[in-house]
Amino acid sequence: MTGMEKVYYSIKEVSELSGLPFSTLRYWEQIFPMLRPHRNQGMTRFYTKSDLDLVVKIKFLRDEQHLSVAAIKKRLKVGDDDIERRMQMTELLKKIREELVTIRANI
Repeated sequence: MTGMEKVYYSIKEVSELSGLPFSTLRYWEQIFPMLRPHRNQGMTRFYTKSDLDLVVKIKFLRDEQHLSVAAIKKRLKVGDDDIERRMQMTELLKKIREELVTIRANI
């Protein structure tokens, strides 16, 4: 969005942005107490930006750090400064790897 960020995201939008199926998002709501999207009267889920950020962190810890659910819960309780830094470093390393592959292919 240009200049404005959305206030709420549907489960479909969170699924598309995170690359996770609806079932995983619903499951994570059950096992991660800090992930609690708002619901309207029809019980439709509405995720905030902080919910979306949390989903991305959990996915990173599961997929990139290969942590168990218990370890993810513990890491999230401690604080997320380290998680943010690791996410940024992992993304940077992926970009560098892609550049190196491109350079190598052109040699």
